[in-house]
Amino acid sequence: MTEREAFIEAIAANPADDTVRLAFADWLQENGEEDRAEFVRLLHELMTGQRELEGIRQPSKHLLTLQNRIQKLFTSCGATWLGPFYQALGAEFPPARREPWSSRLWRRVTGSQTDQVGELFKYLHFGRVCIEGRSDELIRTLDLWSGFVSSLQISLEARLPIRDIAAAFRREPVNSLRIAAADNFDQWSRLNKPCLARSESLTVEMSNERNRQTIKVVEDILHGQHWSGLKHLGLWHAGNHFQPESHECIEQLAHSPLLSNIHSLSLMIEQPDIRPLTHLPQIANLRRFRTCGRLTPEATGAIASATFRPNLEELNLSLGYLEGDWTRALAAVVWPKLRSLDLGYNQLTDAGVRSLLPLVPRLTDLCLCSSNITDTGALALADAIDPEKMENFWLNYNPLSLETVDALRARFGERFHFTASTGSP
Repeated sequence: MTEREAFIEAIAANPADDTVRLAFADWLQENGEEDRAEFVRLLHELMTGQRELEGIRQPSKHLLTLQNRIQKLFTSCGATWLGPFYQALGAEFPPARREPWSSRLWRRVTGSQTDQVGELFKYLHFGRVCIEGRSDELIRTLDLWSGFVSSLQISLEARLPIRDIAAAFRREPVNSLRIAAADNFDQWSRLNKPCLARSESLTVEMSNERNRQTIKVVEDILHGQHWSGLKHLGLWHAGNHFQPESHECIEQLAHSPLLSNIHSLSLMIEQPDIRPLTHLPQIANLRRFRTCGRLTPEATGAIASATFRPNLEELNLSLGYLEGDWTRALAAVVWPKLRSLDLGYNQLTDAGVRSLLPLVPRLTDLCLCSSNITDTGALALADAIDPEKMENFWLNYNPLSLETVDALRARFGERFHFTASTGSP
């Protein structure tokens, strides 16, 4: 293992340790890579500054200057930094793109040049840079965290074959994978290598076109022998379609040996599948559970009686389309370790809030965005909150009066988050 590869492995193993990243930046500068060293340091400075100014909508002039410098560095040097990583995977950076005729005509008329690398720079926040590709490319997205690739979304249905995942992992500290599944065993076999043991997070994405062969590939992924480092597992639907996974996929998940070791499970699921899944003994030690998809009040009862309830720290049932008196089952049992609760984007009313109140005093994070909570429910929540524990209280897009919003902001300061719905005062 070279010095560079040793740094890459250390960053992948300790993604939250800025000391290792900054030490690597020093090494890069000493070895002729001054531009990337500066990129890493600037992202660290930006991340630190944004954390200090969290809750302030208008960033400082200094942070805006940092953002501009970071983007310019990436535009001028991104191909040099990421080119070897893409090539190891069998792709090219920046990906070849065909411009629409209107853009080509505009360039001829104005004499302007396209900036393919700059156009890929889609997202910059808290030290994270998101690079987006096309849905038909081998690499659909990747995230650079504090200057290095940490997360990679790769497509098994891409035309280009995966070349050498191990060589790519030696170039960048990837420890999070999103795999767009397809009926292509050959592509999965190219990806299924011992280096995957570094991965802490895996999300398997399904497209609308599912067939028996694709389900078999998903089964093979969920029974992969190289996921020994996995802590977070997700079974999701590709794109922005809130479509639950098929019963066959959930069955494969239920029989996956990966469930015994993970700390976090995130999935889209149909109502009939939730009870047998939540009562598996393999997930008794689960700390975080998130589900998205149309559920009924009976689903919350299944979750309240789940094998993981005694150890669960974070529960997210947002976008469950839940209606009626569905919070009663959650609050009727003891959650010894629960600290974070997200029930946003459901039909939660003041009556549901009243049922929920016994859970509130133990929470450090509570999100009830986009519900039907009025001043009565919001003030009841505020009275139930332990001000020594609560770190974030989210009530965005609820029909609250200005007086109540002002009172909650006065009580909780920046820990209270609220944005009015369109048309609200």
